[in-house]
Amino acid sequence: MKNPVILIALRDRSLRREVHRCLAPLGYTIIDAFKNNPGRPLWESRTIDLAILDSAGEGQWDGIQAGIRLRRQQQRTLLILISAHSSEKQAIAALRAGFNDFFPAPFSGQELVQSIQRHLRGAAAPFEEPRSAAAPWPDSRWSLIGESPVMQKIKTAILKAAKTEATVLITGETGTGKDRAAEMIHWHGPRRQKPLVCINCAALPDSLIESELFGFERGAFTGAHWTYEGKLKQADLGTAYLDEIGDMSLQAQAKILR
Repeated sequence: MKNPVILIALRDRSLRREVHRCLAPLGYTIIDAFKNNPGRPLWESRTIDLAILDSAGEGQWDGIQAGIRLRRQQQRTLLILISAHSSEKQAIAALRAGFNDFFPAPFSGQELVQSIQRHLRGAAAPFEEPRSAAAPWPDSRWSLIGESPVMQKIKTAILKAAKTEATVLITGETGTGKDRAAEMIHWHGPRRQKPLVCINCAALPDSLIESELFGFERGAFTGAHWTYEGKLKQADLGTAYLDEIGDMSLQAQAKILR
């Protein structure tokens, strides 16, 4: 797997330093759009796997519009917005524009890194053939560490779930590896050659649930300047991972059930 290329297009210098600090130990190829050209960003003539942009709410630089332009050039580029002046309206605008995640400043560096890693893993990776729980799982990206009877039981359950068309509920305390379990179910199942789409339910306002999950047509509402197919359509024939679905309101959960 090639080393992911991450574009940092942050006008705010303090945000730019913080993001560089978070990403430095991870070994990604980093392109700083403003380093040599602080007036406006330049997309280099190479594939960008993920772009991190900001929106300070003033001046000519608009990270959301820049992300839209970049996505038009490179449709598979993942987009993350960091906003110094966070508001629900801006979060909705970013998600409707196709951004994969949104962080208000100040943000948690750990949560940003986790989001980047999760989306990069879901976007593309070499596919593996399904294995038995007892067989060695040499690729640590799609395995769980541990060979105890309890871990073997968990691996067996994951492989059983991966072979089915059933909806799977993954429960566990924070940090126990629910994201990894979801990824393993996808990559070890028959849907592994189709997209794994991660949906952060905790970050979706109730007013945005339907359009984000089910999409919308151009002109459907004020500000809908393009057609957006929705996360569930993007996951068609693949896997939709509804992360932190318990943080959704009951009304929003009812919409998904319908």
